[in-house]
Amino acid sequence: MGFTPSAGKELQAEYFVPRKHAVEAILAVERLHDQAGPALFITEIRTIAADKLWMSPGYERDCVAAVFFTPLTYPEPRSCECAVWCHPVR
Repeated sequence: MGFTPSAGKELQAEYFVPRKHAVEAILAVERLHDQAGPALFITEIRTIAADKLWMSPGYERDCVAAVFFTPLTYPEPRSCECAVWCHPVR
């Protein structure tokens, strides 16, 4: 593969925000750059179409998923959580 896969030494958090709130949520995290930047190991953003699966995060709404990976050795691994939680997440 050319790299070492994750060894479980990080915290993964995934938030599903309604697509209509995606820009606001991303900008809220961006405003935390100085505080949270050192804590973010990998960040992924993807869009998901609404579906009819009642246990799905995309149930009856288009959404955007924001995924954060933070090393467990970082003193405050939940730095971005507060910025995202101000929006209706699943």
